Amino acid sequence: MPTDYAQTSHAQQNRRKKAEALALRAAEFGFQPYELTMPVAFGTLADHERRERVRKDLGLKTRPSDETWTMALEILEGGTRGRPGAKPCNDCGWAVVPVKSRRGTPILLDPWSHPNGTVYLTAEDAQTYAVVVTGTDTPPEGVPLFRQHITSCPESRQAAARRRREAPRCVSCGDPRDGYLALTLPWMTAHPTCPGGGEPPCPKTSSAPRATSPSTP
Repeated sequence: MPTDYAQTSHAQQNRRKKAEALALRAAEFGFQPYELTMPVAFGTLADHERRERVRKDLGLKTRPSDETWTMALEILEGGTRGRPGAKPCNDCGWAVVPVKSRRGTPILLDPWSHPNGTVYLTAEDAQTYAVVVTGTDTPPEGVPLFRQHITSCPESRQAAARRRREAPRCVSCGDPRDGYLALTLPWMTAHPTCPGGGEPPCPKTSSAPRATSPSTP
């Protein structure tokens, strides 16, 4: 994976600026830090794809180093925990914003607005309420929508099924494969114990892409 060995003051300043820009763009996409997990704790290829989406939208031509991304996720986490009304989720410990519906039903929201959000906030009599958009309901134009935290919480009942859906599949048996290996060993398209999954391609005859790519601070 990309690694940045430059430790000069100038490099560190550039790394910090890039990390701040990545964190800001990730927040604009509505991503939580755990949806951009680094390779050392890789669970699904979706984490990598979301990081790549942020990177490309920011206009970066090369992948940021692991150090830069780690810093960006720390900044992003600090931003989520600093949101007004945020507190730790009882299940996963990540930041959530507790709100209530008009009927008093408690709802936990992810801190950032999200394109797939289904909840918006409205104020009445100096109180803020959550309104869940269902069926043919149309939210007010220009109002940010938020995800219910249960749809992204890494410790929710749906989390295991979500990780399973996002995981790369073995071309031999069809079961989920390890996302980290799928990223670092792109030629391995099957489990090592499945047919065709245990041997790398011959470098003289294969045009398989390298497992690593250029990186910048």
